[in-house]
Amino acid sequence: MTKRNQDFDFAEDNNRQLLSLLEKYDNKLDELQEDLELRDLKIIEYERDLDLPSDERIKIESVEEKIKFITGMLEKLREMHNTQK
Repeated sequence: MTKRNQDFDFAEDNNRQLLSLLEKYDNKLDELQEDLELRDLKIIEYERDLDLPSDERIKIESVEEKIKFITGMLEKLREMHNTQK
């Protein structure tokens, strides 16, 4: 009976640890989801400020789209900098 109690205690400890890990995972997932939603809101606001047509909406889901977006932004910044000289 003692061995059975020890096994049961060990299983309870493992379950507590697993629940703790799942809770941390869930919290991190919520945090990342909030970050994504904030990013999407910023993109929508940026698009609205630029009054972009629907076919020119910003898409940054893939790596290629991210590179294209960043490159475009850098080109616009360079143009702004050159016109200020």
